[in-house]
Amino acid sequence: MVAAISIPQGKLEQLASWHALPTVRICSNTPISERRVEEALDFWRTLGYEFGTVIYNDETDWCYGSTYFGSIVIMPNQTPFDGQTLAQTQRLAYNKLVVGAKIEIRADSYDRPLLLEHELGHALGWPHYNVEGHIMHRALNKSGKNCKGLKKS
Repeated sequence: MVAAISIPQGKLEQLASWHALPTVRICSNTPISERRVEEALDFWRTLGYEFGTVIYNDETDWCYGSTYFGSIVIMPNQTPFDGQTLAQTQRLAYNKLVVGAKIEIRADSYDRPLLLEHELGHALGWPHYNVEGHIMHRALNKSGKNCKGLKKS
């Protein structure tokens, strides 16, 4: 689980990265607008990250099983969350290469500012970073648009 990893205020390092462009799949039962998804993807594009095809209203098995290789799958939470968890990302990596990621979002949290950007950061291989105002801060209310250290090299 991604949430267990947190970096103090030292140097931020990407834990894993994609070798190929990930397909982004938004499951059909996910009540998030295309505009909101594009805003979140554009946040990362401005930092040099690229994505493959974006598939909206996906009704394939990708959205109902546990297989999500080659894709970032965005879906409602399948796992019960505690009262404070708004979303979680499960990232599959092998030898520091991301091979798939699943972002689960709580039903009342789809339109929360910066939440999807933060979770996409985990899908791209970034851990939490305990600097107030940073997009990867573990607490959404202490998060912000600071993206220092995240630019793709």
